[in-house]
Amino acid sequence: MQRPTRRTLLAASLAPPTRRALFRGTFLQPWARHLEWSAAQWETLLDALASLACQEIVLQWCRYDDVDFAPLVPSLLDAARRRRMRLLVGLPYQSDWWRRIEEDAPQALGRIVARARSFASSSSARQWARHPAFGGWYLPEEIDDDHWLPAPRRRALAGALDQLAGAVHPLSASGFTNRASSPHELAEFWREMAARRRLARVFFQDGIGAGKMTLAAWPAYLEALRARLGKRLDVVVEIFESVPSDAGFHAVPAPYERVVAQADMARRALGRPPFCFSLPDYASPTAGPDAARLFEQLARR
Repeated sequence: MQRPTRRTLLAASLAPPTRRALFRGTFLQPWARHLEWSAAQWETLLDALASLACQEIVLQWCRYDDVDFAPLVPSLLDAARRRRMRLLVGLPYQSDWWRRIEEDAPQALGRIVARARSFASSSSARQWARHPAFGGWYLPEEIDDDHWLPAPRRRALAGALDQLAGAVHPLSASGFTNRASSPHELAEFWREMAARRRLARVFFQDGIGAGKMTLAAWPAYLEALRARLGKRLDVVVEIFESVPSDAGFHAVPAPYERVVAQADMARRALGRPPFCFSLPDYASPTAGPDAARLFEQLARR
């Protein structure tokens, strides 16, 4: 298979769209290796996303524990602007989130609020928010139904979201289900979390790639969420499939046919293309042979 060059990617991104986009946006999860990327590598990635008619990018976090990704944000904003994209910027993230909510959920929420308030007052945050390509803030701590459905915890979470929305806005959050609740219960929970302008958008993961959901069960949850959240709902199609590994979570690009089926299901429910997780990792020319193959299949669609 011939690998696309930056010139062909750029030409595709600038050409008039000839087909309906499968995904309107993608998540971008930065890791330490991205801090070593050259400007040309970033341009190649953004050109690839543009060639797939991607309109929005969600940067998962601007800091992960002690690793600072803030230096990437200005150039990503500029690159997005040149391609008429928007960039949502993820707030600083601490990887002990899941352990802390098991130990003391209210305290864990308090730490997030304090961290967000401190970040919101920084010169970087104020500067990014004024950029023409800035699309809002994203809360990287994912919300599930195992930990937050009980009444005391959902009240604590709603209060924290109120405080967060007052400090950083517009604010988006993401969630997933372990199917510990019915579609109705899950949708009512998210309606409450997004009420009173707490959340501008809810990015809900379809769970297919992680094995938390099946294609047969997902439509009932999807329809319930759409009915309660309306235009605030954005579905995140998981374009990977998890595979057994002794090293923990490991995933590979999903089969093209399954990816298209997931995306079409979300588009029919929402009336617009969904987001995905994630084109840079699982469907780009530079992420390995399997990801390059999926990229080519999506580009030819």
